[in-house]
Amino acid sequence: MDVTERKAEGITVLEINGSFELMEAEIVKQYINEHIEVNNENKLIFDFKNTHYVDSSAVGVVVRTSRQILGKDGNVAVIHLRDNIKQILQTMNLLSIINVFDTEQEAVDFLNNPG
Repeated sequence: MDVTERKAEGITVLEINGSFELMEAEIVKQYINEHIEVNNENKLIFDFKNTHYVDSSAVGVVVRTSRQILGKDGNVAVIHLRDNIKQILQTMNLLSIINVFDTEQEAVDFLNNPG
């Protein structure tokens, strides 16, 4: 797995490539703490276009990050979920608390206009 950071209309997008499991979850968590928290950002998009598998550790990172950023009056979005990953989130009853979008533009629009 590797993580690529880029910006979309000023919002940090983390592209997660490969499997997103326990070891990778720790790397992403550290990355978020070092980059997002330090820069005091309150908007983040997780892009799972090239992610083929997640486990509960990865889901925990997404949920924990959402809580952190919500505490800063911001929000998190997840885009490009494969069916198998969407099924995991659905099974865990998380689709109602995680903002999932099909496209990056939908996520950007939501994060820039939350009302």
